[in-house]
Amino acid sequence: MPETSNQNNNQIDSRELVKIFNDRFDKMEQNYQEMKKDSDAQFAKIDDRFDKMDARFDKMDARFAKIDDRFAKIDDRFAKIDDRFAKIDDRFDKVDQTYCELVEFLSGQFDKMNAKIDTKADKADTATKEDINLALNRMAMINAKTDDYRAEQINMQRQVDKHEKWHFQVAEKAGVKLSSD
Repeated sequence: MPETSNQNNNQIDSRELVKIFNDRFDKMEQNYQEMKKDSDAQFAKIDDRFDKMDARFDKMDARFAKIDDRFAKIDDRFAKIDDRFAKIDDRFDKVDQTYCELVEFLSGQFDKMNAKIDTKADKADTATKEDINLALNRMAMINAKTDDYRAEQINMQRQVDKHEKWHFQVAEKAGVKLSSD
């Protein structure tokens, strides 16, 4: 067996050298196993953290899905509200048309009444008490109809104001900003 020398020029036989190498390799193997065990434990902790993060993200995704569902419901509600406003607008258009027709009708009635008064005034320079009472009664009847129509207009405006107020309240609760255009 060949012999080698160490740094101090001492002679070492090959068996001792093999034993030294084996001891060193055993220590390296032991160190490697310890490092592997430590790194495996660290990686297991990291995996656990990632699993927890994944669970949190899943919960967040579920919450966002619920929020999306809520917004979809809110959008549906606003669509229904828009439809109701369209119907109210149509009703107001009809009321405006009716009001115009009423004004035209009343104007015609006043013209007829004035023509009758003028005709009767031409026949007799003075009107009789009965003619004046008849004219006053008709004017009172027309005033009563006009008052009823005005009261109806005021009630309709109150209803529209209520509806508008409700829509703004709903929008405020839903976090949507509405304008009063």
